[in-house]
Amino acid sequence: MLFQIVVLGVSIFFLYTREIKLRNLYSKLPSESEILELESEMREILYELKDSLSIVKKQGISNKLKAEENKRVDFEADIENSSPKPLDQNGVYYSVIELFYKGLSEIEISRKLNLPKGKVDLILNLEKLKKDFKGGI
Repeated sequence: MLFQIVVLGVSIFFLYTREIKLRNLYSKLPSESEILELESEMREILYELKDSLSIVKKQGISNKLKAEENKRVDFEADIENSSPKPLDQNGVYYSVIELFYKGLSEIEISRKLNLPKGKVDLILNLEKLKKDFKGGI
């Protein structure tokens, strides 16, 4: 009988402490009015972003049209200038490989060398293919 009373007392104490913890958690949750206010603020921000995006798109299109109107094209010079240079011609290729072997991630290399991540990935994939090809011979 004494054992049952002790177990009952411990159980009541345990439940009481859990209730206090739950009340503390619930007291930290935002109220329904705060949630509704946040939701309306988020909607306003989304509408402002949509408006800003449409303005930027309109400006981008008008700037492109102006640039195309003002552009004088010399096709032969354009072809020469647009032909891709080998990646190792300007040292970028070897810089990427060197940084990779120093332990930097693709993103870190991209940021450090101010290159698009896709270009870094391409260089690293090419280097891997070179090694695989040389290893197979």
